[in-house]
Amino acid sequence: MNPLAERMEKIKMALRNKDLTGASTLLVKMLASDDLFSYWSRCSQGSERIPNILRYVSRIIFDPDISTAQINLLEGTVRLSPAFFLEHMVGPEDVLFILLHERNHLILHKLWPDAAEPDYPPDLFNWAEDVYINSMARRQVLSTLPERFYSDGDPMRLLLTGRHSAVNWETISYKVEGENLFKNAHASFYAQAAELLAAIQEPPVECRDFSGYHQWMYLVLEWWHLRKEEQKTEAIIKALSDIPPLVSNHGPGPVRNLPIGRVKDGLEAQPIPDISPNDPVVKMVLASCEIPEIRTRFEVFDNAKVGMVETLIGGVISQRATVCFHEGYSVMVPHSVTRKDAFNLSMGAAPVLWQQYVGMEKPAVDLYVDVSGSMSRFYMFIPFIYKSILHVVGRIFQFSTQVVEVDQTERCLFTTGGTSFNEVAEHMLAENVRWAILVSDGLSALNTDLEKALARQIEHLVYLKVQHNGYCNWEKIAKDVVLLQGGGA
Repeated sequence: MNPLAERMEKIKMALRNKDLTGASTLLVKMLASDDLFSYWSRCSQGSERIPNILRYVSRIIFDPDISTAQINLLEGTVRLSPAFFLEHMVGPEDVLFILLHERNHLILHKLWPDAAEPDYPPDLFNWAEDVYINSMARRQVLSTLPERFYSDGDPMRLLLTGRHSAVNWETISYKVEGENLFKNAHASFYAQAAELLAAIQEPPVECRDFSGYHQWMYLVLEWWHLRKEEQKTEAIIKALSDIPPLVSNHGPGPVRNLPIGRVKDGLEAQPIPDISPNDPVVKMVLASCEIPEIRTRFEVFDNAKVGMVETLIGGVISQRATVCFHEGYSVMVPHSVTRKDAFNLSMGAAPVLWQQYVGMEKPAVDLYVDVSGSMSRFYMFIPFIYKSILHVVGRIFQFSTQVVEVDQTERCLFTTGGTSFNEVAEHMLAENVRWAILVSDGLSALNTDLEKALARQIEHLVYLKVQHNGYCNWEKIAKDVVLLQGGGA
């Protein structure tokens, strides 16, 4: 028996002997042992980041009062049912899987707060999210725990596993033009999990294009609405109630205060993820996540980039806060007498003209944020920028092919999807903007005449360019340019 198998057997022996504290100690030691270093690398496809999720576990408790597992990564607590561990956990990779399972719930709730629409039944939402998350975690960690845990032939249980060929797709179907979208989506989830499919002796699946989590959650809700119209939801509710969750303490995601249905200047509001550089979930993703479509959304918050933006914005703020004075003279005695005039008075000479300094107020800093479709993975940076310039900001504008003024408290955006820098330039000229911060990826053209007119009007423009590309437009006007990704500014 290999050393890890021996360690697992000792933990299970302690559980059989009702020594829950001893079993917890043994499990913690096993997860932190040097023996597991190479093992974690193998079961995480060579990743050094994925096993870092173990850093977020400070306490493991075997609790006979729960049915499976309860995990709170933000508190660092893992609770496991002794019976669940004895029957279903066969190796350390299963522990790693349930930790990633819970972490991924946190990530998805942060990135897509609008997925949990008010009419989404909580049990259906959790099932749909678990279907997606079980496949998402096994693209990186080879654990067959879901296949062992959900072993019967019920279609809704089988969708929680990689057993694609075992599902009776006629009983769970949403067809459009003869295509079962449920079947296509499930196939796309496991198309990249070749190692898992081989381990569970499942043939490779044919993958159709499918855009991921948000589309999947919307598809399940539409399917539910259709079943509701057909008065066929009782069987679904019964099936959902019979499915035990692998991890039982996650909620259905944030559903309150979403700007659903709000319209401004003819554009419907879309929520912005509630994320900031100091958010613990952001730090957890940067430390432990390798999934490209997830990681790239959070990398805008790495320390170096956040530091650049904070320094740049801080510089603009300090220049904005600097009081400029014009030296003049007054026949009337001013409220505040200068040192020179006070000295003359002390010598008995009253000035004919009194010195006076007049403060020259600088204009407010206006913020223009690109909310076109190409900026979608940078949307979450918007609230951070709002907060950074809150005490000096004048007005906040979002732009796509329209320019819309918004309030800094609005965690939403209004977009047409496209981009028009000419609209932005015309708006700046019409509003007599002199100091501004502009955030964009630069993917549009700027009319030469508008560019020259802006160069004459604007005193200070800071251009926060989120990624390097061949376009050069606002760079010609800006006094400061900060590049977040790739190349040099």
